[in-house]
Amino acid sequence: MQTTNALREALASTKVRGQWGERMAEDVLRLAGFIENINYSKQKQLKSWISARFYFLTAQNLKLNMDVKFPLDNYVKCLELNQIQKG
Repeated sequence: MQTTNALREALASTKVRGQWGERMAEDVLRLAGFIENINYSKQKQLKSWISARFYFLTAQNLKLNMDVKFPLDNYVKCLELNQIQKG
């Protein structure tokens, strides 16, 4: 439970959560064999009011945008359940 509380405090900031989400997403993309600036790009400002952490160019030359925000409450619940299961 102590680990969960420490993580909750660390991720209380939306900026920090965004950075954490970006790091996790990028780790997954790299594990899948994606290469930055070939298969995806980061931090693209689409319009003055829209930005995406990642975007992908599809075979039809369309852009698929991905943001990395995640709800902290659901993430903490997942961690707590994992700790309970481990006993």
